[in-house]
Amino acid sequence: MTPDSDADDVPYLAIGVGSDESVLVFEQGDEENGGYSKGIRAGDNTPITFAYGTSSTEYLAWMLIPKEAAYAAALEFFRTGQRPTSIEWGDI
Repeated sequence: MTPDSDADDVPYLAIGVGSDESVLVFEQGDEENGGYSKGIRAGDNTPITFAYGTSSTEYLAWMLIPKEAAYAAALEFFRTGQRPTSIEWGDI
């Protein structure tokens, strides 16, 4: 089944890839199932910047997870179309 890419409620997974650590953002189209990846740096609100083209986005250090875990979660998302269960999530 191919989702309607123009629909407002199509789930998506965004991945910010760093050298050793990454950030994932998942949105289901509703407030209950979205979230940010949650790493081991609980409470660390140090800003982390990821660049894409000529723009950048800031995240917080507590969102960083090992890149291998991010890749595994991305594979899970592409297989299921759902929020990956292989990592912990923090609220959006």
